[in-house]
Amino acid sequence: AEARRYLDQRGIDEIWRERFEIGFAPDQPDALVGAALKAGFTKRTLEAAGLAKDVGGGRFIDHFQGRVLFPIRDASARLVGFGGRILP
Repeated sequence: AEARRYLDQRGIDEIWRERFEIGFAPDQPDALVGAALKAGFTKRTLEAAGLAKDVGGGRFIDHFQGRVLFPIRDASARLVGFGGRILP
């Protein structure tokens, strides 16, 4: 709800959020890691993609937390990275 409210205030409605695949990363250290592991990804894959970081002891945490996220694509529409904005 917080992310939707923020985007609405910036004039980015649901149509634009879907079109540009804008998402939200909750302010939790392992929300993405947990969901990705359940989906079959490995911690090392997440680390290589820049989505998680190894904090030692076999523990990985999400790189993006508490942020609105959007994919960055190249001229051929291939996903090449992610951008994010920390919510105020």
